[in-house]
Amino acid sequence: MPWGPDVETNLAISSANHLKVRFIQQSLTYFKNLLDKTDIILTDQQIQQLIVYIELLNKWNKIYNLTSVRSPEQMVVRHILGGFVE
Repeated sequence: MPWGPDVETNLAISSANHLKVRFIQQSLTYFKNLLDKTDIILTDQQIQQLIVYIELLNKWNKIYNLTSVRSPEQMVVRHILGGFVE
C-alpha cells in the first residue's frame, strides 16, 4: 500500500525538524567557539536568540535578498560579531 499524503507530510516535517535541530546545535557550537576567542560574554539565552535571528535572516534572505552574505556561519561573523567590535 503506498503512503498517503499524511505520512509523506509527517516525514517531511520530521526531516525538516531534524535538520533544524542539527543546524541549531552546529550553530551553537560554532558561535560559542567564536565567542571564546573574544572578550564578549553572552548568556546561553542571548546566544540562542542570536541563533534564531540568524536562522530567520538566512530563511528570508533566500526570498528577499536582505544581505549579500549567503552562509549562516558568515552571517554570524559579519552581522553579529562584527556589530560587537564596531
